[in-house]
Amino acid sequence: VPKVSVIIPTKNRAHYVSSAIQSVLDQTFRDFEIILVDGASIENTDKSQVSLMMKELVTSAKRKTEELLHPETQG
Repeated sequence: VPKVSVIIPTKNRAHYVSSAIQSVLDQTFRDFEIILVDGASIENTDKSQVSLMMKELVTSAKRKTEELLHPETQG
């Protein structure tokens, strides 16, 4: 169970989701979960696109964490 839950509420603001998630991932504290809550948006947002974006951000964060933990393995 993570120590911190970061809840990101959104409604018709899909264009801000990426920067909000990136802001959380850029923090040095790592024991967290991100909960994205869509408040019945009416905009034409492709949910699979948001899901793909989140996966890319998490992959990027994992890479950054690995670089911090094991700088000797970086080229």
